[in-house]
Amino acid sequence: MMFSDVVAIVFRFINLFVLIYFFYYMFKKYMRSSLEDALADQEAYDTGLYEQELMLQSRLEESREERYEQEQECVMLQHKIERWQAEHDAELAAQQVMNVQLHKQLMQRTAKQRDELARSMLLQKALAQALPLAQQQLQKEYAQVQQTEHFINQALSALTKDGR
Repeated sequence: MMFSDVVAIVFRFINLFVLIYFFYYMFKKYMRSSLEDALADQEAYDTGLYEQELMLQSRLEESREERYEQEQECVMLQHKIERWQAEHDAELAAQQVMNVQLHKQLMQRTAKQRDELARSMLLQKALAQALPLAQQQLQKEYAQVQQTEHFINQALSALTKDGR
């Protein structure tokens, strides 16, 4: 190898280092700031996405809690409706029993009134027949009483005339 070859190699290294320094300087002066800005923008974007993810996770958790609470309210409301339905059914059953009892009482009262009316009508018929018979009988008895009274009065007056 010759000296000129060594010098050529050294200059090639120097040219390589100059080119590297030139690219480093150009990178640092022009590209670095734009890359840093791009990295900062990307970092801000990533941070925003992370915050948005946290917010969405929070909202999702709140939605799940709200859904669970609503399900619990629905279950409680269903139980309340079932309890009201049971109470309503019990009231209906009690009302039906009461209606049956009232119907029986009404039927008994109607039967009793019918029997009393029939008795009253029989009594009126019996009285209508018995009154003339009783009147005749009483007239016969009183006629005898009047005759007896008249006889006793005559006997008393006869005794009083004799005993005077």
